[in-house]
Amino acid sequence: MQKLPEEEQEYYAKEVYKNGFSLELLKSIKEGKTIKEPASAPTLPFLTKPKEKLIESLPSLIRRIEPSIVSVFTYDKKGNILRLGSGFFISQNGDIITNYHVLQGASSAEVKTSDGKTHSITYIVAGDEQSDIIRLSVDIPSKYV
Repeated sequence: MQKLPEEEQEYYAKEVYKNGFSLELLKSIKEGKTIKEPASAPTLPFLTKPKEKLIESLPSLIRRIEPSIVSVFTYDKKGNILRLGSGFFISQNGDIITNYHVLQGASSAEVKTSDGKTHSITYIVAGDEQSDIIRLSVDIPSKYV
């Protein structure tokens, strides 16, 4: 797999960021492949607010949490893109949570913040393959987290 051109990286990063799609799903969409919808949507009984109030509060929620969300790019030994995922900051010191499988087999990785800046992943703090969760550390000034 070759490294994607910058404009495609931007496209995929924005779509993952906005919609939480996986790279494979985005490629299918871009290629025009059809995707089956589930037979029925799951019910979420804990959501007790009327739909209108949820919709009204969504833009303010997005504005509040947007700076904490990142796109995660992983690369193989040759510098080709391996996987793309999303994650979020959990602390002021630059710790990020993402999926374990995103980093599996990667030789290097970086994150792109919502302001478009790219930061290398400094080290892995902890991870659990079975739960598909990993905690990473990025060297970033706390004023940006």
